[in-house]
Amino acid sequence: MNVNEDVRRLYNECKRLDKEYKGFNSGKTIEEIETDEERRFAVHISNFFLAERQKDVVKKGVF
Repeated sequence: MNVNEDVRRLYNECKRLDKEYKGFNSGKTIEEIETDEERRFAVHISNFFLAERQKDVVKKGVF
């Protein structure tokens, strides 16, 4: 494997998880994550995908 494949695989897995859990910002979901570091990671990932969705909405002229 190379770095591009590794990053693509990681990105796709994070995107899948964010979609499956509908973001990681809800109280119950975030409480299930065991460590503070992993919680912060999940929130950062969720925020990234939220920002991407917001950019798409703005680009389409909804706002």
